[in-house]
Amino acid sequence: MDMISHKGKLYENFSRNALTRLVPEYRVVNTAKEFAEACQMLKAKGKTVCLKPDSGRGGEGFRIIRGSKDSIKDLFGHLSHEMAYEDVYEILLTVPRFDSLIVMEYLEGYEYSIDCLAFNGKLLAAVPRKKAGGRIRSLENVPELMQIALEINQELNIPYVFNIQVKYSKGVPKLLEINPRMSGGLHISSLSGINFPYLAVKLLTTGGADVPVPNLRVTATYIEKSVVLS
Repeated sequence: MDMISHKGKLYENFSRNALTRLVPEYRVVNTAKEFAEACQMLKAKGKTVCLKPDSGRGGEGFRIIRGSKDSIKDLFGHLSHEMAYEDVYEILLTVPRFDSLIVMEYLEGYEYSIDCLAFNGKLLAAVPRKKAGGRIRSLENVPELMQIALEINQELNIPYVFNIQVKYSKGVPKLLEINPRMSGGLHISSLSGINFPYLAVKLLTTGGADVPVPNLRVTATYIEKSVVLS
């Protein structure tokens, strides 16, 4: 759990086995100097740079690092995850050390969340869910993502429900993180016919469950509804 919860430790673990192909270019940094060196290394390889906390959740602390300082357009525009390199560097200089940050290559392709159900070391179901733009989500049968789920299950043996997040870069899937819990988008993956919460509880309480073959040809969205409270 400690290793999975820290992206740096997770990437380091995967770099030592057959899953190294999933690891993006990255560095773990704790000082402004290390941040500058990591940015220079990635830029020299032609990469766009981003950073995020080593143990953050969701999009907390995620920033894309750009070269130019903020302009008047930024002030009047939409809120953005982008920050100028100089601004980030100056902020990090205000402390001698800070909690670990992951400085890594920005992955520009589609993002997939793979919701998984496992028991006694066996992967019983995997449902790849693509962020297809806005609030649209697509459940897709992507063989290489199914293989990734199988290999990660064999390596980590996480029981019941867990989630794998990957993002593509130039057609190659790279690991973002692994969540040893139910994901926030599980209600969409359950449209596949896999009732993840129910099956997980049944496996826990009885040791067995009939897991159907998922329908991976679903495109869905969600809406908000006004509810009168008083």
